[in-house]
Amino acid sequence: FFVNTLALRLDLSSEPTVGELLKRTKAQVLSAQAHQDLPFDQVVERVKPPRSTAHPPLFQVMFDWHNTPARALTMPGLTVSVASTETTTSQYDLVLSMQERNGDIVGHLNYATALFDEQTARRYARYWRRLLEGMTAGSANVSVARLPLLDEAEREQVVHEWNATERAYPIRQCIHQLFEAQAARTPNAIAIGDERVTYAALNASANRLARHLRALGVVADTRVAVCIERGAPMVIALLAIWKAGGAYVPLDPAYPRERIAYMLRDSAPIAVLTSRASRDLVASHLPDRAPLVVIDAAACPWDALSGDDLDPNDIELNATHLCYVIYTSGSTGQPKGVMIEHRNLVNYTLDAIRWFGLGPGETVLQQNSLNFDLSLEEIVPALSSGAALAPAVELFGAGGSARGHSARPTMIHLTAAHWQQLVGEWHRAGARPAAALEGVRLVNVTGDALSPHKLEQWDAIRPAHTRLINTYGPTEITISCSAAYVRHAPGMSRVSIGRPFANSRMYLLDARGEPVPVGVTGELYIGGDGVARGYLNRPELSAERFVDDPFRPGSRMYKTGDLACRRGDGEIEFVGRNDFQVKVRGFRVELSEVETRLAAVDGVQEIAVLAREDAPGEKRLVAYYTGAAEMAALRECAARDLPAYMMPAAYVCLPALPLTPNGKLDRNALPPPAHDADSNRGYEAPQGDIEETLARIWEQLLERERVGRHDNFFDLGGHSLLTVSLIERMRQADLHADVAALFTTSTLAELAACTTKLKEILL
Repeated sequence: FFVNTLALRLDLSSEPTVGELLKRTKAQVLSAQAHQDLPFDQVVERVKPPRSTAHPPLFQVMFDWHNTPARALTMPGLTVSVASTETTTSQYDLVLSMQERNGDIVGHLNYATALFDEQTARRYARYWRRLLEGMTAGSANVSVARLPLLDEAEREQVVHEWNATERAYPIRQCIHQLFEAQAARTPNAIAIGDERVTYAALNASANRLARHLRALGVVADTRVAVCIERGAPMVIALLAIWKAGGAYVPLDPAYPRERIAYMLRDSAPIAVLTSRASRDLVASHLPDRAPLVVIDAAACPWDALSGDDLDPNDIELNATHLCYVIYTSGSTGQPKGVMIEHRNLVNYTLDAIRWFGLGPGETVLQQNSLNFDLSLEEIVPALSSGAALAPAVELFGAGGSARGHSARPTMIHLTAAHWQQLVGEWHRAGARPAAALEGVRLVNVTGDALSPHKLEQWDAIRPAHTRLINTYGPTEITISCSAAYVRHAPGMSRVSIGRPFANSRMYLLDARGEPVPVGVTGELYIGGDGVARGYLNRPELSAERFVDDPFRPGSRMYKTGDLACRRGDGEIEFVGRNDFQVKVRGFRVELSEVETRLAAVDGVQEIAVLAREDAPGEKRLVAYYTGAAEMAALRECAARDLPAYMMPAAYVCLPALPLTPNGKLDRNALPPPAHDADSNRGYEAPQGDIEETLARIWEQLLERERVGRHDNFFDLGGHSLLTVSLIERMRQADLHADVAALFTTSTLAELAACTTKLKEILL
């Protein structure tokens, strides 16, 4: 109680050597001791650090050095000895107490049980001791950053033991052969539920179209673009392309024309498959001599062709040939195509079937865009295991029930943003989603980090029969590479992304490529049979991101840019990104691509785009800019050049962008958008009961002080996932509107004109 506390700022910048660090630390200690008579409480009072109930101010780790010699205390008439007492509380997160005794240095580590368990504290103590041993065993010129923390046993565990995922699979098979084998086993089973398409019929239709594609010049490693809505024609198109030897390139009909045009130019497809509904969208952007094939026409030229399976040997196709090319956001302002081979998808599919427990009698909801590889997570494992697909018109119909027409799904795949939106809506309404999840035994959530708070809400309301699995994986490693069945636990700060899939390896490495210890954040590198071939037409970028695996000679691994750490049980927790790439509604977004597009608008001097989560679970893009550009021009540019998920929800004009002391953009200083930052229309009050009710719903959903009749739902920060909540709240207010009206109308007044009171419908 009579010893003053000194706060020390230790400098580990520029990777100092052992000798340099000791000199810096000595100087800091002597400088602090020169002012040791100043009470620590007064230091805190003068500095005024931000206060938090979660931790003490200024520092959370204390080093307590006892340098008072232990002498026997003698008092007349008394025998005095030192009594050891057990400490049951910790004043700080970690307190390391050391003293010299009989020529040795001994001590103990106190830890806050709210933050650490005993296993973690013991592990930290071992790392610290190993660090000291490394500092004293070698030269003082060795960089501190290169001192080992892991011993051989720990290194073996994190590199090899937790990556022992080898599992045999048919490495020479192509992905459509898994489907063909299933069609042979269960030819009369339903493959696509709402249209009652059997496996045999689906296989025969795909074979006929495949023969037509062969006649058009499709061979191994050629590409075929696909711009088709969900349903049987889309599935037939994918299977036919694979059977013909080609690789499909998905084009989302909702994408801007310029983006579709770029993807067609870059991928140079042999042919383009489309529907009558999307024909005009792609017709004007066709590459030279590429035929346009409409596959849902009343009479198709391939209907008379044979429906028998094609022999892969006849078309010289093997598992190392290209299977698909999916475009993801790129930092250059243009998307980049990820090339996945058949062997990649076969390996993933067989382990996904095991993880998901798929087989005959199961029905998987098909409701994700083909341009998102989550769509393959729905389609391929289902059709390779005897399950049925249920293409969804909308995920949740009236009353909030999951539906895909007549078939009721047993498994649903959702992005993390969509799942969190649904959970929040159910929790807000105080309802258990029994009707919505009737018959659903498994929900797979992927695409972004899950909120522990939302997981707690989910566990409180989910039906007992419905489990939640959290899967992780960038597009470059074939859909997913790890999974964990998850439930909320007290004190949970992150939700596990689990362990590697079969034949996948997940390494957490530091900046020098060395494995990091358990509990330490590192960059995630992924190796194994899911690693993609590379990026189409981007050899330099491919060489930068797909690197040699130093722990498995002859293999490659993908540098994800994701930060993660391992738990003591070997499972992995996602921490964040080490760059400016983010996930929005499950889609990967390079913020620099959005910035590049918007920077081209006349009058924009500087621009920065940030992904903000001002409300838990509500991640949205906000664009900050300087200059005389009109906000309407920025919106017009985004709507024309960017997919919906990449469009900023708000725009903020600033006199200047904030900078750090070294002149770099200070993203942390960018302010949250004001409620009216993204509305430049004059306010006009809602008119009539329906407009007033809709305005109140929008104000609650979008956290607006007021909404006028000429305001646009999407301009105010709404997006496709929020429409789920909008539909449900309208239903609770006895209002009904067709789902399509939410996207085709521009303003509150226009939506109100398409909205009917449920009571009027009943009448």
